[in-house]
Amino acid sequence: QQQSDDPSEEYSGDRFGCTDSEGLWEIRVENVGSAAKVRGLRRGEAIWEDVAERVQTLTVDGGFVAFSAGSQVEILSVSSGKRLHPPIGLGSTTAALMQLNGEGQLVILKTDSSIAVWDLRSSACMIETSLRHVCTPAAIEDLGVKPKTAEPFLQLLDGRLLCFHKGLQLWMELVGADGQA
Repeated sequence: QQQSDDPSEEYSGDRFGCTDSEGLWEIRVENVGSAAKVRGLRRGEAIWEDVAERVQTLTVDGGFVAFSAGSQVEILSVSSGKRLHPPIGLGSTTAALMQLNGEGQLVILKTDSSIAVWDLRSSACMIETSLRHVCTPAAIEDLGVKPKTAEPFLQLLDGRLLCFHKGLQLWMELVGADGQA
């Protein structure tokens, strides 16, 4: 959890945040009850503030902020805090983990083991797949997206690295030249 730079601010509830890959933007969330305050800071200076439903997951990069609130994912401009797209609906599930890359590609892992990759610059869903036959969301340490192909990849807690192959529509374990994962 992050601490406020301003000691006069009163905080209650849970706080967390993240920083973009360039270290320029920091996004801070403070959940209080069923609501959340989301703030965009550029080089430590507060630029914008938004109020949303309670935030579960958060990511920032490529000019975008994405956060899950309830059964949807909100997409904001990192520089203005304005909503850029209609929310991405998650159905009857929630986001377990999300990651944005510098190309504006967002990968969403849902608690039902499904994964979607969105290109936020074109507002298009590039890939939808499932991990049900591969692993559970709890087995995932990290996830990301290959920028050129929009294919998601996963780092599992047991050390294995998995990549989704769009053409074959299956998950493959990546193995090094020595036969080790």
